Formats: sequence, structure tokens, C-alpha cells
Amino acid sequence: MNKSKRDIGSENLAKLSAYLETVDGIPTQGGKANISAIALNVGLDRQICYRPEARQMIANAVARKGLEMPNQQRIDNGVDGDLARAERRVFELEAKLVAKTAEIHALRERLVRYEHIERHMVETGLVPR
Repeated sequence: MNKSKRDIGSENLAKLSAYLETVDGIPTQGGKANISAIALNVGLDRQICYRPEARQMIANAVARKGLEMPNQQRIDNGVDGDLARAERRVFELEAKLVAKTAEIHALRERLVRYEHIERHMVETGLVPR
């Protein structure tokens, strides 16, 4: 029997809660909770730890241990340059995607045409002009 997404989500939160209650020390990186390591230790996908309920659980455990929560967005002097570079990269990749999508569409149309020609040749034994 398949479980619903809600049931799976509840189980994941229960696993996280049990882990946070039993662990002596939360994995850290730079004095902040390491979300990836927590997810890995629990056996969950890292994205689950970014859900509001999970973040609250982790924040409570972190507060008890005297650590800091990592921010969702970095606040750094170099972030503006990194963000601009990432946006340019995304724009380039989107342009390539559009070009490849158009190419695939054209190739599929040619394939349909060639399949029609092949079918005609098999049925009649003649090459169409």
C-alpha cells in the first residue's frame, strides 16, 4: 500500500525530531548548524530540512545547544557579484535550452517525414519522388 505524501512528510518530521532529541551535538560548519549534515545523518533529503516545520525544529534544537542557524540567503560583500554571475549563467543556459528545444522540434518533424517515406517504401516497394 502506497503512503500519501502527507504521511511520508509526517514520518520524515518524526525522524528529524527523534534525531534532534537524541543527538548530543548538532553538526556545525562555521559555528552554525550544518543542514546538509543533519539531513545526511537522519537519512533525509536536504530539502526537507528547509520546510518551515523542520526549520523550526532545528532552530529550537540549535537554541538549546547555543549555536546559530544558517541564513537561507548569504549576506556577503561578494554575493552581488556572485548573484549577477549566476543570473548571467542562467540566462545563457535558458537561451541554449530554447535553441536545443527548437532543434529537437525540427528533428522530430523530419523524423515523421522519413517514417512516412519508409512506410511508403515498405508498402509499395517504390521510392517516392
